[in-house]
Amino acid sequence: MARPRPTRRVPAADLLLEIGTEEIPARFLPSLRRQLRERAEKALVEAALPARECTVYATPRRLAILLCGVPGGQSDREVESVGPMVTQAFGPDGKPTPAAEGFARKCGVPVAHLVRIESEKGPRLAHTSRIKGRPAAEVLPPALAAVIGALEVPKSMRWPQGTGAFARPIRWLLALHGKNLLPVAVGEVRAAAATRGRRFVHPMPLPVRSAADYLPVLKRAGIMVDGEARKALIRAQADRLATKAGGRVLWDEDLLGEVADLVEAPVAVMGTFPADALAIPQPILVAAMQEHQRYFPVEGKDGTLLPRFITVANGVNTRSVVAGNERVLKARLADARFFHEADRKKRLEEFVPALAGVVWQAGAGSMFDKAKRMQ
Repeated sequence: MARPRPTRRVPAADLLLEIGTEEIPARFLPSLRRQLRERAEKALVEAALPARECTVYATPRRLAILLCGVPGGQSDREVESVGPMVTQAFGPDGKPTPAAEGFARKCGVPVAHLVRIESEKGPRLAHTSRIKGRPAAEVLPPALAAVIGALEVPKSMRWPQGTGAFARPIRWLLALHGKNLLPVAVGEVRAAAATRGRRFVHPMPLPVRSAADYLPVLKRAGIMVDGEARKALIRAQADRLATKAGGRVLWDEDLLGEVADLVEAPVAVMGTFPADALAIPQPILVAAMQEHQRYFPVEGKDGTLLPRFITVANGVNTRSVVAGNERVLKARLADARFFHEADRKKRLEEFVPALAGVVWQAGAGSMFDKAKRMQ
């Protein structure tokens, strides 16, 4: 049993870790945010370098964590090791038993240097050793590399330059303790004092001088790393566009969170689709826009849909972006109209036999079998 007791305080600084990747699917980011926070905080506690607080950031191209108040080194500490009962440590003749000698070897001292302490069950042998703390620059790099390697997703990838698997290939690392660069490495990727902006807007690395400089550097590059801030901006932009068009956005909170994790510099834009598509039942239109295209429908004051939609671009707002999304949605709605009209040519019960080809559950038959049982 060991009871560490810090004996001195050391200076502290903010710790920043950024993992730069190829585009990570939005559905992976909520779990990665949670894992990064939990694993990083646990790693620092185990390394005797606990942080005061931490904030996690995520975009499609980066995972980052900022841990405030991380000590510059471990404190020197005294560790008290408790050994066998005195009655077991010495024989009737007063000579040490193998239990006492083994405990002394474990502590690295002669039996004569062991002391006796009182416990609930009686006197025991014990030894107090002093362990010198190591600098954070030595402790943090392997700890942070282990944190990165422990992050899990349902479907990971491997790449030639990497030594393991990750959500998407890692292309850069940024690891700073205050102003000090930490030599964190994953495969062939070594940490540097720089981050990256948007792929085609800032192709060159963006220098980061300290952990405190990280957010201002990204802000100047037009990147919002805070997911909640991206959601709030998208909502405000979309509401303004919808109000200007005489309607309101048909919000879906899950979709809003997903769209916010698809972009780093959100710009809401409005497009239109042919008005004759409104003849398609509204649930089909909404499904086509929300589930297939990640668009937000716009409804009028009477609750019916307007021939408009809102999508979110990544830092650009050009007519070609709007036109491209309009073209895609027009084709999607044409498909929806075709299948809806084709389905209406049959009576509902005529679709039942087709359920025989849909497995309900392995070993439990098809959806047709299930329907018959329920009937």
